[in-house]
Amino acid sequence: MTRRADVLKLSKIQTMPKPRKFFSVAAREEWDRVAPKLFSMARLDLLSSISLEMYCSSYGDFVETTKELSHCDPTDKAKIRIFRSIQKRSRRFCGGCALGFGFRLDAAGRMNLEKPMSLTAAANILHQ
Repeated sequence: MTRRADVLKLSKIQTMPKPRKFFSVAAREEWDRVAPKLFSMARLDLLSSISLEMYCSSYGDFVETTKELSHCDPTDKAKIRIFRSIQKRSRRFCGGCALGFGFRLDAAGRMNLEKPMSLTAAANILHQ
């Protein structure tokens, strides 16, 4: 058996991984929505489960920042600028993670599970 085959064999998972305990409510809800679909499509292994954790955590940050922005004093320009920066970076990071699984984000910033693409097509977009 080659080294690559050994690595691939070790990275396979038999059961769906559990979400992290430190996840926010939004991150946990996104995990519960996305992980079963990725697992059923065989797009989840040991390495990609780490990427999924990062995606869900970043999505949770995006949701929390969006909530904070909606309650922010409109005259507090510095705070608004900071929250918008966090929101933008979180969404961009989520988009990259989603592409790694072969999905784009929907209008709400979540992985659009209704429109999967081939992993080859997604990789081509990531490497542009």
